[in-house]
Amino acid sequence: MLRHSSAPLRLRALSIAALLLSLLSQSFSGQSQSQQSKQANEPEEGTVKLEATEVSLPVSVRNRNTGALVGNLKISDFIVYEDNVQQEISFFTATRVPVNVVLLIDVSSSLRSEIENIKAAALNFIRELGDNDKVSIMAFSDTVELIQDWTSDKSALESALLRIRRGEHTAFNDALFLAAEEQLMGVKGRKAIIILSDGVDNQASQLSFEQAFDALMHSEATVYVVSKTAILSSRINDELRMREKALIGQASQRESEYISDLKLALKILGDSEKRLTRIVEETGGRIYLPMSQRDLLGAYSEVATEIKSQYIINYIPSNTARDGRFRRVRVKCTNPNYRTYSRGGYYAPKDAPDEATTGPRLIRRDQD
Repeated sequence: MLRHSSAPLRLRALSIAALLLSLLSQSFSGQSQSQQSKQANEPEEGTVKLEATEVSLPVSVRNRNTGALVGNLKISDFIVYEDNVQQEISFFTATRVPVNVVLLIDVSSSLRSEIENIKAAALNFIRELGDNDKVSIMAFSDTVELIQDWTSDKSALESALLRIRRGEHTAFNDALFLAAEEQLMGVKGRKAIIILSDGVDNQASQLSFEQAFDALMHSEATVYVVSKTAILSSRINDELRMREKALIGQASQRESEYISDLKLALKILGDSEKRLTRIVEETGGRIYLPMSQRDLLGAYSEVATEIKSQYIINYIPSNTARDGRFRRVRVKCTNPNYRTYSRGGYYAPKDAPDEATTGPRLIRRDQD
């Protein structure tokens, strides 16, 4: 979770990892329960075709008071700004457009007890998607594996979920990078990544969070996160209160170290939740913090509903410079009672490509 230079501190980090695992193992338990694969970059009926310089924004709209999704809006209900300059909308549709979804599933030891619940929730999500939507499944622990390449065959996806196997550590940053940089590379149309993880990278990744985040922003995918940080933090807080309440007089060194580890674990989870929140806010998605199996199933169902309810807004930027710089984008709804969710910007094209990042390798298990 944190990099330490001395052996005692490394052992302490391992004890904190074991602590998180033991707390999560007490987490909610729940009841678990052909067509040829198409490449995601093949043209699909209903796909929005873009001009070379056009920017496409999937946009969700919710009522500020109730949080409910808002439908039946028109092009006149939206205003788009790029770097605070209003843009002319070139295309708008409220008709459902096919989506390419990467399911990115954490199978490390911290989620070991929840794998069957996760599979059940992911399967329910897949069943709610449209016939023209495509899904690929990636799983990560010490390494990042492609379990199923792009397909709209729901039977193939269900079989792929059965091939997921557990691991130990959490290469979270590498998984984000490979989902964005490799799996979504060249994919046309609407793109989304759904992450199931606590987001804590415990030294297993080759890349930093900022490198992974930059790849996400280049991919132009909407990211949704289903995280266990809330339930873990709740359990650690309960344990901490119990330990501190039971203290009589001077605590032993062992007890003091354990309490200190609990506090450090809380900080690690809090920092992770801040990073996950940053991801969804900048990409136009949402974060869900389930406290039960019912909440977990509900989170995936909500994501599927939102994806089916998005508007698509395109515009041709008034700034024609091919400078590769990040352009800040904001979509506003003319009704002040409505709040929009869309990605916070994009990287302008440029003539000279960026130098490729030397990073982790994606292991293909989709042919197993």
